Amino acid sequence: MNRLVRSSRPTLISWLVFRRWASSAGMRPAAFAGVLIAPAVVAGTLLLLLASRQQGPPREVTVDVFLFAVCLVVFFTAWGYGIFGAHAGDATFRELRLLRVRPVGTAALRAGVRLPPRLVGLLLAVALGPAAALEVTRATGYGWRHACAVLVLMVLSGTSMGRLSYALSGRINHLLHAPALHLTVAYLICLAWAVGGIALFTWSVSSGEGGMAPVYRVGFLVWPLTLWLVLTASPWAYVITGAVTLGLVLAAARRRPLGTESRTTALIRRPFDPAPPPFAARLLVRRLWRNPRGREWLLVGAFFSLLSTLAIGYAALETPVRVDLWAARMLALLTGLSFGVLVRGLSDRSRPVEARWQIGPVAHVWAAFAAVLFLGVLTTSPVHVALVLDDPTPGRSGIHMATLLLQAAIAVTVSFVAVPRPGSGGVEFLSVMAYFAASFALGAVLEQVTAAPARIGATVLLALAGLIASGVAESARRARLGRTAPTAQAGHVGP
Repeated sequence: MNRLVRSSRPTLISWLVFRRWASSAGMRPAAFAGVLIAPAVVAGTLLLLLASRQQGPPREVTVDVFLFAVCLVVFFTAWGYGIFGAHAGDATFRELRLLRVRPVGTAALRAGVRLPPRLVGLLLAVALGPAAALEVTRATGYGWRHACAVLVLMVLSGTSMGRLSYALSGRINHLLHAPALHLTVAYLICLAWAVGGIALFTWSVSSGEGGMAPVYRVGFLVWPLTLWLVLTASPWAYVITGAVTLGLVLAAARRRPLGTESRTTALIRRPFDPAPPPFAARLLVRRLWRNPRGREWLLVGAFFSLLSTLAIGYAALETPVRVDLWAARMLALLTGLSFGVLVRGLSDRSRPVEARWQIGPVAHVWAAFAAVLFLGVLTTSPVHVALVLDDPTPGRSGIHMATLLLQAAIAVTVSFVAVPRPGSGGVEFLSVMAYFAASFALGAVLEQVTAAPARIGATVLLALAGLIASGVAESARRARLGRTAPTAQAGHVGP
């Protein structure tokens, strides 16, 4: 019975939230659901019919007006939805006071509160998604995959801008002492960005320069970058738009409104995190250097990295024919970054970093990645110098830096999954072998990708996937240790 109640808590919380929305609108929940669903279905059907009946743009027209309008509507609708989702998570619901009687876990509460906004997002996707995908495919001719990728990037960047504008609104209202205008100011920021951005884009187009120059000039508005990607499907457009979108998503995940403490968020007990990420990374750097095993691995890695670089230079100078030294460069990078498999074990010593400073699992992973990357750049510096001297082209340098990021991410992933502690030689050896095997396997696969932008993008995505896996493994490990840790009441013996 307890399992049934525990598993149904997110559903119950979602129902309470949705019922609060319906009562605020003066309607019953069933009627309110119909009011939400019916317009989305009708709008989706009408827009799909309109997009299917559109004729192809004339050849002398660079940008189809209907395609331009669709892109703007999707981006700013996603912006507005991002504001709504951030506000819905911080809203006050009196029905949730009863959860204080029986404490609800963080995961269940977050899932329950966030599920109704996700359903609203699904309805918006039904209303705009099919028509937008059909219009992008019809006007550009690049296929459905391109249309879906463009829409995903557009929605992610728009919702992230919405969350950032909501956080900025919180700070503005905190300075003006006007918390009641939080939502209003956030939507005014969106409206100002839309009107001012369209005016600036119109001026840029009418300035006389042809091609994509007007788009490049106002690319900081974000949505012109997605328009550039829609029209050209260039690999560099994918890389730049994806990098900007990833930066916005990470920035939106870090920013929270200032001065908003609602009854809903008060129920979520977040871990106290007094250490900012740079400070946490500095702690791990000092641990890696001060620990004898960590210092030993750093010195050995730097020595073999220098030795491999000298061997590469000798082979390049003395060999009459040009030899592909990819394996040697990979070995030099791997050896110099092999100390990264110890970063999690060093933080789990007599004074654990995450316990002493109460750093969350995600912050711990990013701090470890920053520490490994910082020390790895130092230990493998001869490799970077040799690469710049051998081939200083931007494409090759970008591939090299992306490979460095991937190697550091693989080392951190192995460290957080296996948790090898310094001193256990067998575990250290197996972890390093797993790190070498995974790095060489992924490197060999990425070597088959010839286009530099595609290879850089794939390498960065693989590195991000490894860090996400590290965060999941660390969260699961802490949850497992929290369940097995003895409590004060368990050891108490009554009089």
